Amino acid sequence: MTLHKGRKITVEARVDPRSLATVASAFSKNNIPITSRSQLISLAVETFCDSLVDNKVVPWVESTTEALQILNSVGIRFTELSKRNLRTLALQINSERSLQGLSEIQEIPELTSELIDEAIRKHAQSSEVAP
Repeated sequence: MTLHKGRKITVEARVDPRSLATVASAFSKNNIPITSRSQLISLAVETFCDSLVDNKVVPWVESTTEALQILNSVGIRFTELSKRNLRTLALQINSERSLQGLSEIQEIPELTSELIDEAIRKHAQSSEVAP
C-alpha cells in the first residue's frame, strides 16, 4: 500500500454496491481484512493509486497543497469543509511546510477554506522559485 501516508480527510461517494462488493471480494481473497466501509474505500483508492504510480501512469503527488491544486484544477473543490477536515488539512500542510523549512500557515483553529487557498498559492509560488 501507499508508503507516503498522510492525514486523511472525509469525503462522500456514491458507489454501486456491486463494485464495492467486487473490491471487497478481491481484498478478502488476498487476506486483507476489511472492518468498515471507510476502510474499504480508502484501501481501494490507495491500491489504485499505487498501481498508477507503480506503472508510471502518473507520478506520486508529493504535497497536500499540490494535491488540492490538482483537485481544484479538475473541478473538485473543498469549499464547505468541516472544521475537522480543515484542521486535518492544516496539520498536513504545516507538517509538509515544516519539513521543507517553510513557515507554517495561519493558526489552525482559525483556518478557513480561504486560508487553505492562500496556502496553496504560497506553496505554488515557493515551488516555482525553488531550483
